[in-house]
Amino acid sequence: MSTMGGLAEEYERTLGRLKEIRGHLADHVIKALIKGALGPGDCTELAVSQRLGMPRSTVRKVMQELASEGILEVEDLVIFKPYKVKSLVEALEKGYVFFTRKEFEEIFSVGEIGSESSSGFWGEPFVGDEVRGKLVQRYLSPSQRSSIRGLLRRFHEFGREDTLWKRLAESYGEDELKEIWLMYPEQVVLNEAIESYRRLSTEWIPIIGEMEPPDLTPDQAREIFSKTVARKLSSALKMAEGFAKDAEKEGYQQLTERLSKEKNKTFPKESVWAVALSLRYGSELGRKAGVPEDLTTRLDEVSSRLGSLSEAQNTARKGKPSPRVTAKKQ
Repeated sequence: MSTMGGLAEEYERTLGRLKEIRGHLADHVIKALIKGALGPGDCTELAVSQRLGMPRSTVRKVMQELASEGILEVEDLVIFKPYKVKSLVEALEKGYVFFTRKEFEEIFSVGEIGSESSSGFWGEPFVGDEVRGKLVQRYLSPSQRSSIRGLLRRFHEFGREDTLWKRLAESYGEDELKEIWLMYPEQVVLNEAIESYRRLSTEWIPIIGEMEPPDLTPDQAREIFSKTVARKLSSALKMAEGFAKDAEKEGYQQLTERLSKEKNKTFPKESVWAVALSLRYGSELGRKAGVPEDLTTRLDEVSSRLGSLSEAQNTARKGKPSPRVTAKKQ
Protein backbone atom coordinates (compact mmCIF):
# COMPACT_ATOMS: atom_id res chain seq x y z
CA MET A 1 0.00 0.00 0.00
CA SER A 2 2.87 2.34 0.84
CA THR A 3 4.36 1.82 -2.63
CA MET A 4 1.02 2.48 -4.31
CA GLY A 5 0.48 5.52 -2.10
CA GLY A 6 3.86 6.89 -3.11
CA LEU A 7 3.06 6.38 -6.79
CA ALA A 8 -0.26 8.18 -6.37
CA GLU A 9 1.46 11.14 -4.70
CA GLU A 10 4.08 11.26 -7.44
CA TYR A 11 1.32 11.15 -10.06
CA GLU A 12 -0.47 14.10 -8.44
CA ARG A 13 2.78 16.09 -8.22
CA THR A 14 3.49 15.39 -11.89
CA LEU A 15 0.01 16.48 -12.93
CA GLY A 16 0.41 19.67 -10.92
CA ARG A 17 3.77 20.36 -12.54
CA LEU A 18 2.37 19.71 -16.02
CA LYS A 19 -0.50 22.11 -15.33
CA GLU A 20 1.98 24.75 -14.22
CA ILE A 21 4.10 24.29 -17.35
CA ARG A 22 1.02 24.41 -19.57
CA GLY A 23 0.06 27.68 -17.89
CA HIS A 24 3.46 29.18 -18.69
CA LEU A 25 3.20 28.04 -22.31
CA ALA A 26 -0.31 29.49 -22.63
CA ASP A 27 0.91 32.80 -21.20
CA HIS A 28 3.64 33.09 -23.85
CA VAL A 29 1.35 32.06 -26.71
CA ILE A 30 -1.41 34.51 -25.77
CA LYS A 31 1.02 37.41 -25.44
CA ALA A 32 2.69 36.54 -28.75
CA LEU A 33 -0.70 36.75 -30.49
CA ILE A 34 -1.57 40.09 -28.88
CA LYS A 35 1.68 41.88 -29.60
CA GLY A 36 3.83 41.61 -32.68
CA ALA A 37 1.16 40.23 -35.00
CA LEU A 38 1.37 42.52 -38.03
CA GLY A 39 -0.54 40.17 -40.28
CA PRO A 40 -2.32 36.80 -40.33
CA GLY A 41 0.92 35.09 -41.29
CA ASP A 42 2.38 36.09 -37.90
CA CYS A 43 -0.40 34.29 -36.01
CA THR A 44 -0.08 30.73 -37.29
CA GLU A 45 1.24 27.78 -35.32
CA LEU A 46 4.49 27.92 -37.32
CA ALA A 47 5.04 31.67 -36.91
CA VAL A 48 4.33 31.66 -33.17
CA SER A 49 6.53 28.62 -32.60
CA GLN A 50 9.41 30.29 -34.47
CA ARG A 51 8.95 33.55 -32.58
CA LEU A 52 8.92 31.81 -29.22
CA GLY A 53 11.58 29.25 -30.08
CA MET A 54 9.28 26.33 -29.22
CA PRO A 55 8.53 23.12 -31.12
CA ARG A 56 5.61 23.58 -33.49
CA SER A 57 3.89 20.47 -32.09
CA THR A 58 3.91 21.98 -28.60
CA VAL A 59 2.53 25.33 -29.79
CA ARG A 60 -0.11 23.53 -31.88
CA LYS A 61 -1.34 21.57 -28.86
CA VAL A 62 -1.49 24.66 -26.64
CA MET A 63 -3.28 26.76 -29.28
CA GLN A 64 -5.79 24.02 -30.07
CA GLU A 65 -6.56 23.51 -26.37
CA LEU A 66 -7.02 27.25 -25.83
CA ALA A 67 -9.29 27.40 -28.89
CA SER A 68 -11.38 24.52 -27.56
CA GLU A 69 -11.91 26.52 -24.36
CA GLY A 70 -13.02 29.62 -26.27
CA ILE A 71 -9.94 31.67 -25.38
CA LEU A 72 -8.53 31.65 -28.92
CA GLU A 73 -10.28 31.44 -32.26
CA VAL A 74 -8.86 30.29 -35.57
CA GLU A 75 -9.71 31.43 -39.09
CA ASP A 76 -9.22 29.19 -42.11
CA LEU A 77 -7.69 31.30 -44.91
CA VAL A 78 -6.87 28.19 -46.98
CA ILE A 79 -3.14 28.93 -47.31
CA PHE A 80 -2.80 29.26 -43.52
CA LYS A 81 -4.84 29.33 -40.34
CA PRO A 82 -4.20 32.39 -38.16
CA TYR A 83 -5.26 32.47 -34.51
CA LYS A 84 -6.35 35.46 -32.46
CA VAL A 85 -7.32 36.02 -28.85
CA LYS A 86 -11.09 35.77 -28.41
CA SER A 87 -11.43 36.14 -24.62
CA LEU A 88 -8.53 37.52 -22.61
CA VAL A 89 -10.88 37.88 -19.63
CA GLU A 90 -11.46 34.12 -19.57
CA ALA A 91 -7.73 33.48 -19.90
CA LEU A 92 -7.16 35.71 -16.86
CA GLU A 93 -9.92 33.95 -14.91
CA LYS A 94 -8.36 30.56 -15.60
CA GLY A 95 -4.88 31.75 -14.67
CA TYR A 96 -3.47 31.17 -18.17
CA VAL A 97 -1.93 34.63 -18.47
CA PHE A 98 -0.44 37.17 -16.08
CA PHE A 99 0.69 40.77 -16.62
CA THR A 100 2.67 43.30 -14.69
CA ARG A 101 1.36 46.81 -15.28
CA LYS A 102 4.49 47.77 -17.22
CA GLU A 103 4.19 44.69 -19.40
CA PHE A 104 0.46 45.34 -19.95
CA GLU A 105 1.10 48.87 -21.22
CA GLU A 106 3.89 47.66 -23.51
CA ILE A 107 1.86 44.79 -24.97
CA PHE A 108 -1.15 47.03 -25.61
CA SER A 109 0.79 49.97 -27.02
CA VAL A 110 -0.23 51.19 -30.47
CA GLY A 111 1.95 49.70 -33.20
CA GLU A 112 3.74 52.01 -35.62
CA ILE A 113 5.78 51.23 -38.72
CA GLY A 114 7.36 53.27 -41.46
CA SER A 115 7.59 52.57 -45.17
CA GLU A 116 7.18 48.79 -45.11
CA SER A 117 4.46 47.39 -47.32
CA SER A 118 1.08 47.19 -45.61
CA SER A 119 -0.45 44.68 -48.02
CA GLY A 120 -0.22 41.81 -45.55
CA PHE A 121 -1.32 43.72 -42.44
CA TRP A 122 -4.65 43.18 -40.74
CA GLY A 123 -4.80 45.86 -38.08
CA GLU A 124 -8.06 46.81 -36.40
CA PRO A 125 -7.78 49.65 -37.15
CA PHE A 126 -4.89 50.16 -39.55
CA VAL A 127 -4.28 53.74 -40.73
CA GLY A 128 -1.49 55.32 -42.70
CA ASP A 129 -0.57 58.65 -44.25
CA GLU A 130 2.40 60.77 -45.22
CA VAL A 131 3.31 63.29 -42.52
CA ARG A 132 6.05 65.85 -43.10
CA GLY A 133 7.37 63.83 -46.03
CA LYS A 134 7.45 60.55 -44.11
CA LEU A 135 5.04 57.62 -44.32
CA VAL A 136 3.51 56.77 -40.93
CA GLN A 137 1.37 53.66 -40.42
CA ARG A 138 -0.27 52.91 -37.07
CA TYR A 139 -2.44 50.03 -35.93
CA LEU A 140 -3.81 47.76 -33.24
CA SER A 141 -3.60 44.03 -33.90
CA PRO A 142 -6.91 42.11 -33.95
CA SER A 143 -5.99 40.45 -30.64
CA GLN A 144 -5.10 43.79 -29.07
CA ARG A 145 -8.44 45.24 -30.14
CA SER A 146 -10.56 42.27 -29.02
CA SER A 147 -8.70 41.96 -25.71
CA ILE A 148 -8.99 45.65 -24.82
CA ARG A 149 -12.67 45.60 -25.80
CA GLY A 150 -13.27 42.57 -23.58
CA LEU A 151 -11.51 44.14 -20.60
CA LEU A 152 -13.40 47.43 -20.95
CA ARG A 153 -16.72 45.61 -21.28
CA ARG A 154 -15.99 43.66 -18.10
CA PHE A 155 -15.20 46.96 -16.32
CA HIS A 156 -18.50 48.47 -17.49
CA GLU A 157 -20.44 45.45 -16.23
CA PHE A 158 -19.64 46.76 -12.74
CA GLY A 159 -20.39 50.39 -13.60
CA ARG A 160 -23.27 52.68 -12.91
CA GLU A 161 -26.63 52.38 -14.63
CA ASP A 162 -26.85 53.67 -18.21
CA THR A 163 -29.11 56.66 -17.52
CA LEU A 164 -29.36 57.67 -21.19
CA TRP A 165 -30.69 54.24 -22.20
CA LYS A 166 -33.15 54.31 -19.31
CA ARG A 167 -34.53 57.73 -20.28
CA LEU A 168 -34.70 56.80 -23.98
CA ALA A 169 -36.57 53.62 -23.06
CA GLU A 170 -39.06 55.72 -21.11
CA SER A 171 -39.52 57.95 -24.15
CA TYR A 172 -39.56 55.41 -27.01
CA GLY A 173 -40.57 52.32 -25.08
CA GLU A 174 -38.16 49.46 -24.28
CA ASP A 175 -39.03 47.34 -27.33
CA GLU A 176 -38.93 50.25 -29.79
CA LEU A 177 -35.55 51.34 -28.45
CA LYS A 178 -34.24 47.79 -28.83
CA GLU A 179 -35.49 47.81 -32.42
CA ILE A 180 -33.51 51.01 -33.02
CA TRP A 181 -30.41 49.36 -31.49
CA LEU A 182 -30.95 46.34 -33.75
CA MET A 183 -30.67 48.69 -36.75
CA TYR A 184 -26.94 49.00 -36.06
CA PRO A 185 -26.13 47.39 -39.45
CA GLU A 186 -28.07 50.21 -41.15
CA GLN A 187 -26.12 52.73 -39.07
CA VAL A 188 -22.84 51.17 -40.23
CA VAL A 189 -23.91 51.54 -43.87
CA LEU A 190 -24.94 55.17 -43.24
CA ASN A 191 -21.58 55.89 -41.63
CA GLU A 192 -19.81 54.36 -44.60
CA ALA A 193 -21.79 56.63 -46.94
CA ILE A 194 -20.72 59.68 -44.96
CA GLU A 195 -17.12 58.56 -44.46
CA SER A 196 -16.72 58.04 -48.20
CA TYR A 197 -16.06 61.78 -48.47
CA ARG A 198 -14.76 62.51 -44.97
CA ARG A 199 -11.31 61.40 -43.97
CA LEU A 200 -12.05 61.67 -40.26
CA SER A 201 -14.36 59.02 -38.88
CA THR A 202 -17.98 59.85 -38.11
CA GLU A 203 -17.15 58.68 -34.59
CA TRP A 204 -15.29 61.97 -34.18
CA ILE A 205 -17.07 64.37 -36.53
CA PRO A 206 -20.68 65.19 -35.58
CA ILE A 207 -23.27 64.75 -38.32
CA ILE A 208 -24.67 68.28 -38.16
CA GLY A 209 -25.38 70.95 -40.73
CA GLU A 210 -22.71 73.35 -39.53
CA MET A 211 -19.97 71.12 -40.96
CA GLU A 212 -21.33 71.38 -44.48
CA PRO A 213 -21.45 75.12 -45.45
CA PRO A 214 -18.78 76.09 -48.01
CA ASP A 215 -18.08 79.27 -46.01
CA LEU A 216 -17.02 77.28 -42.94
CA THR A 217 -13.79 78.83 -41.70
CA PRO A 218 -10.72 76.82 -40.60
CA ASP A 219 -11.15 78.10 -37.04
CA GLN A 220 -14.82 77.06 -36.96
CA ALA A 221 -13.96 73.59 -38.28
CA ARG A 222 -11.20 73.22 -35.69
CA GLU A 223 -13.54 74.32 -32.90
CA ILE A 224 -16.24 71.82 -33.91
CA PHE A 225 -13.70 69.00 -34.05
CA SER A 226 -11.97 69.84 -30.75
CA LYS A 227 -15.31 70.21 -28.96
CA THR A 228 -16.46 66.83 -30.24
CA VAL A 229 -13.24 65.21 -28.98
CA ALA A 230 -13.57 67.06 -25.67
CA ARG A 231 -17.11 65.76 -25.15
CA LYS A 232 -16.00 62.18 -25.65
CA LEU A 233 -13.02 62.63 -23.33
CA SER A 234 -15.20 64.27 -20.68
CA SER A 235 -17.60 61.33 -20.79
CA ALA A 236 -14.76 58.82 -20.33
CA LEU A 237 -13.28 60.94 -17.55
CA LYS A 238 -16.56 61.15 -15.63
CA MET A 239 -16.96 57.36 -15.74
CA ALA A 240 -13.40 56.73 -14.56
CA GLU A 241 -13.48 59.42 -11.86
CA GLY A 242 -16.61 57.85 -10.38
CA PHE A 243 -14.89 54.49 -10.01
CA ALA A 244 -11.69 56.06 -8.63
CA LYS A 245 -13.64 57.95 -5.95
CA ASP A 246 -15.56 54.84 -4.93
CA ALA A 247 -12.30 52.83 -4.73
CA GLU A 248 -10.56 55.51 -2.66
CA LYS A 249 -13.53 55.75 -0.30
CA GLU A 250 -14.22 52.04 0.18
CA GLY A 251 -10.79 50.66 -0.62
CA TYR A 252 -9.90 49.18 -3.99
CA GLN A 253 -9.68 45.59 -2.81
CA GLN A 254 -12.89 45.79 -0.77
CA LEU A 255 -14.75 47.43 -3.66
CA THR A 256 -13.67 44.95 -6.33
CA GLU A 257 -14.34 41.95 -4.08
CA ARG A 258 -17.81 43.28 -3.19
CA LEU A 259 -18.68 43.94 -6.83
CA SER A 260 -17.38 40.51 -7.83
CA LYS A 261 -19.65 38.83 -5.29
CA GLU A 262 -22.66 40.94 -6.32
CA LYS A 263 -22.22 40.14 -10.02
CA ASN A 264 -20.72 36.68 -9.50
CA LYS A 265 -18.01 37.65 -11.97
CA THR A 266 -14.31 38.32 -11.62
CA PHE A 267 -13.09 41.91 -11.66
CA PRO A 268 -9.56 41.61 -13.08
CA LYS A 269 -7.17 44.45 -12.35
CA GLU A 270 -6.36 44.43 -16.07
CA SER A 271 -9.83 45.88 -16.70
CA VAL A 272 -8.86 48.89 -14.60
CA TRP A 273 -5.52 49.10 -16.40
CA ALA A 274 -7.39 49.12 -19.72
CA VAL A 275 -9.43 52.11 -18.55
CA ALA A 276 -6.28 53.87 -17.33
CA LEU A 277 -4.60 53.21 -20.68
CA SER A 278 -7.62 54.52 -22.61
CA LEU A 279 -7.53 57.75 -20.57
CA ARG A 280 -3.84 58.21 -21.31
CA TYR A 281 -4.44 57.65 -25.02
CA GLY A 282 -7.35 60.08 -24.80
CA SER A 283 -5.10 62.68 -23.23
CA GLU A 284 -2.58 62.32 -26.07
CA LEU A 285 -5.35 62.64 -28.64
CA GLY A 286 -6.83 65.62 -26.83
CA ARG A 287 -3.53 67.51 -26.90
CA LYS A 288 -3.28 66.94 -30.65
CA ALA A 289 -6.88 68.07 -31.18
CA GLY A 290 -6.46 71.18 -29.04
CA VAL A 291 -8.92 70.45 -26.23
CA PRO A 292 -8.60 72.53 -23.03
CA GLU A 293 -5.40 71.74 -21.13
CA ASP A 294 -7.19 71.24 -17.82
CA LEU A 295 -9.13 68.33 -19.39
CA THR A 296 -6.01 66.50 -20.58
CA THR A 297 -4.36 67.14 -17.19
CA ARG A 298 -7.33 65.57 -15.38
CA LEU A 299 -7.26 62.59 -17.75
CA ASP A 300 -3.60 61.99 -16.90
CA GLU A 301 -4.28 62.40 -13.18
CA VAL A 302 -7.18 59.92 -13.09
CA SER A 303 -5.22 57.46 -15.25
CA SER A 304 -2.39 57.61 -12.72
CA ARG A 305 -4.82 57.24 -9.78
CA LEU A 306 -6.38 54.11 -11.26
CA GLY A 307 -2.97 52.58 -11.85
CA SER A 308 -1.85 53.37 -8.30
CA LEU A 309 -5.00 51.89 -6.78
CA SER A 310 -4.61 48.56 -8.56
CA GLU A 311 -0.86 48.50 -7.90
CA ALA A 312 -1.55 48.92 -4.19
CA GLN A 313 -3.79 45.84 -4.34
CA ASN A 314 -1.00 43.89 -6.07
CA THR A 315 1.46 44.83 -3.32
CA ALA A 316 -1.00 43.96 -0.56
CA ARG A 317 -1.69 40.54 -2.06
CA LYS A 318 1.88 39.60 -2.92
CA GLY A 319 2.51 36.13 -1.62
CA LYS A 320 -1.15 35.51 -0.81
CA PRO A 321 -3.59 33.41 -2.82
CA SER A 322 -6.09 35.53 -4.76
CA PRO A 323 -9.77 34.95 -4.01
CA ARG A 324 -11.49 33.60 -7.08
CA VAL A 325 -15.06 34.01 -8.21
CA THR A 326 -16.40 31.52 -10.72
CA ALA A 327 -18.12 33.35 -13.53
CA LYS A 328 -21.54 32.17 -14.55
CA LYS A 329 -21.89 30.85 -18.05
CA GLN A 330 -23.79 33.37 -20.15
